[in-house]
Amino acid sequence: MTSYLLDKSTEEILFAFPDLLLQLLCANQLFTAPTTPTSDSNLGTAICVHNSNDYRRLQHCVPAMATPQQKNSNVRLLACLVDDDDTSDSDYRFLVDGRHVKYVSTAPGTFCGFEDDRTFEPILLGELFPPFPIGDWNNGYVARDPVTGKATFIRTEKVLFAGVKSLWHNVKLDELDFSRQDRLRQRVHVVTHPRINGGGPVVMKLAVWPWEIASMETETAVYQCICDKGVGPKFLGHLTEGTNGRIIGFIAEWLGGTRSAEPRDLDGCKKALTRLHQLGIKLGDINKHNFLLEDEMNALKNSLESTDAQIGIGAVQGQKI
Repeated sequence: MTSYLLDKSTEEILFAFPDLLLQLLCANQLFTAPTTPTSDSNLGTAICVHNSNDYRRLQHCVPAMATPQQKNSNVRLLACLVDDDDTSDSDYRFLVDGRHVKYVSTAPGTFCGFEDDRTFEPILLGELFPPFPIGDWNNGYVARDPVTGKATFIRTEKVLFAGVKSLWHNVKLDELDFSRQDRLRQRVHVVTHPRINGGGPVVMKLAVWPWEIASMETETAVYQCICDKGVGPKFLGHLTEGTNGRIIGFIAEWLGGTRSAEPRDLDGCKKALTRLHQLGIKLGDINKHNFLLEDEMNALKNSLESTDAQIGIGAVQGQKI
């Protein structure tokens, strides 16, 4: 007869993941309760099981056993781009120790057999990823060790990632100081900051992957052109990746209480476009969802990267999010 005595932390994990508990049951045949309960409320809980289909929790307190700290418990998944076929690298963006943003790519087949878990943070970090190396690095590569077959960090390095260069506003804001409230699109979130807009909602737009920077350059430059012109949300500041990191986006006014355009709003939309054209900017995509109606018509939607804007010598071009 095998007896397993669980401390409270282990108990919570097992009953949160019943499949894991079932594996233990099948492997060990039986869980049982201690013969002599204890009255110490700070101790753990015993499990009594007679077979894999019949188990129950017994509310008896028993001496607790130490629970090891979860691997990579100081790491949080921020974003990922996973190759569905697992034939190309997959890319991850992590936050380490609450203040360091790190990018990690994984080689094809690194997590072979666990394809469905590659975006599930608890298993990804707690089981699939190797322990994160300490040190001053922001870019890493993980692959299977040719000898052990286990996932391991092949290299880590410090890289100067490309950022937005169109800096015209005097305010810079740290992405990590905001609390996300809602996701509008893949790169657009409603967020709050205790010192911005009285703690009320604002819009955060990000460009963290290399191929996103060009369109963010366009949109940032266009916001400079329309600043204080009444045809778009107010630009509140550039967004940094960490305290002194690269520029990866911006914070803009959240236009609450607005709606998308309808056929009856055609004249108002034309007037707004006329004002935009007078600034030398062509919106590029005039579907109804790229207009926000506020009162009569005084705002274009905060999606201005789909533009041809005559700025300086050349044209600034981008594509719709």
